[in-house]
Amino acid sequence: MKGGIIMKKKMSLKGFSSSRGFGKKGISAIVATVLIILITIAAVALVWSAVLPLVKGSLDKGIVCSEAINQLSIQDVGWTCYNAGGLTTDVQIKRGADLDFPLVGINILVSTDGSSTATSVLEAAVLAPSEEKVYVATSVDTPDTVRIVPIIEVGNGQQESCENDNWVELKLCA
Repeated sequence: MKGGIIMKKKMSLKGFSSSRGFGKKGISAIVATVLIILITIAAVALVWSAVLPLVKGSLDKGIVCSEAINQLSIQDVGWTCYNAGGLTTDVQIKRGADLDFPLVGINILVSTDGSSTATSVLEAAVLAPSEEKVYVATSVDTPDTVRIVPIIEVGNGQQESCENDNWVELKLCA
C-alpha cells in the first residue's frame, strides 16, 4: 500500500473474454464431439441404405431358388428319354406340392459330350403345384444327360435363373 491508495492487481483468466463468454474452449470440444457423432451416424445410415437392398435381393433370390430346385425334379423313369431319329428328348418334370413359389419358366438343358442345347418352357406351359408334364426338348446327335434350370420372379418382376447341377442320365426311348 503506497500513500493510502490501494492498488488492485488485475486478475487474468485464461479462456475468458467478456465479449466471448466463459469457458468457450469447453463448448467447442463438446460441439466437435457431437458433430463427429452425427457425421458417423449419417455415414452408417447411408451405407446401410445402400447395402441392405443388395443383401436382401440376393437373400430373397437364394431362398426362392432353393425352393424351386427342391420342388422341381426330372422323373428319370417313364417318359424321360431321347428319340434317336427325331433329334428330340422327352423330359418328364414333376413339381412338388409343398410350396408355391414364383415359377415363370424352365430351361431344359440337353447335353451331348459336354455341349448343351437349351429349350425354354415359358409361363403358359409351366407346371402348377403337384403337376407332372412331359416336355419335348431339341437335342443334337445322341444326348447323354439332361437337367432343368428353374426361372423365377424375384422382387420387382425381375426374372432370375436358378443354377442346378443335378444332371439325369438319358436312355433311348422304347
